Amino acid sequence: MPISSCAATIERKKSSKPIIPPKNLEQNELQPVEKSLLKIAPALPVQDKRGLCVRSHSTLNASTLSKIQDGSLHCEPSVLRTHPDGSLHVSRLQEEKETHPDRMSLDRKGLTMVPIIDGEPRLRLLSLQHNLINSLEMLSKQSFPALVFLDIYDNQLEQMQSLDKLENLRVLLMGKNR
Repeated sequence: MPISSCAATIERKKSSKPIIPPKNLEQNELQPVEKSLLKIAPALPVQDKRGLCVRSHSTLNASTLSKIQDGSLHCEPSVLRTHPDGSLHVSRLQEEKETHPDRMSLDRKGLTMVPIIDGEPRLRLLSLQHNLINSLEMLSKQSFPALVFLDIYDNQLEQMQSLDKLENLRVLLMGKNR
């Protein structure tokens, strides 16, 4: 025996259907419908006064957040210059040297070769990840007596040469190369 009658089911369906207002034939417009829906407040504030942050995903400062002021990032800590002979030189701002005297990040700079690093005798960590470097030849032409950590992840290296002069090298990250 059925639990509910057919008439009761039809009545329930009619009451749950939305009411569509009839068209006004003269103006060919819908009549205004009373909105009885609940309004949901926005989950996030409309104007966020805190400012935006950008997370750095490099080996050197993976948990460091740098603040964006007025829509632009802080200035780059390293300066790349091409000399007339075609060599690429890099130097850091004095503030960056004082903040991180033993580490340098040249991540995501579009480098095709290792640049000549000027004035960094205490460098212990060098990060060159996510570039287009295809040779480490310039590393052998420079002196890095304290270099312990070299990150050359995600480059275009086919052979690992020119690392013999890095006497104190203990960590070499070289995944995602050729």
